[in-house]
Amino acid sequence: MTERFKMKTFALTFAVLASLSTYGLANDSTGYVGTGGIQYLKNSQIAMQSEDLFISKKLIKVDYLYKNLSNKDVTETILFPLPRIDNFFESDFAHTEQLLKSFKI
Repeated sequence: MTERFKMKTFALTFAVLASLSTYGLANDSTGYVGTGGIQYLKNSQIAMQSEDLFISKKLIKVDYLYKNLSNKDVTETILFPLPRIDNFFESDFAHTEQLLKSFKI
């Protein structure tokens, strides 16, 4: 693997993760998949206490700590938003150039 390829891979990874950070408030959302797609619901019984992100050349890892704010057990589906991708058959679904061009802070 060339240094240039490694750098592009790192830049793409960073761009994708940074674009996901715009959804930061959605990380502690519950929800469901409806007819129109994913529907987010804020749940006052659950709060995200921490989000620890680790990035290396070989691994991206995120550890979340949630707190139950109620006095009873809560079972929910936690949703994590991802960028929309088209369906591709036997090909690479990552539009590297498009992702880099659409990167915003």
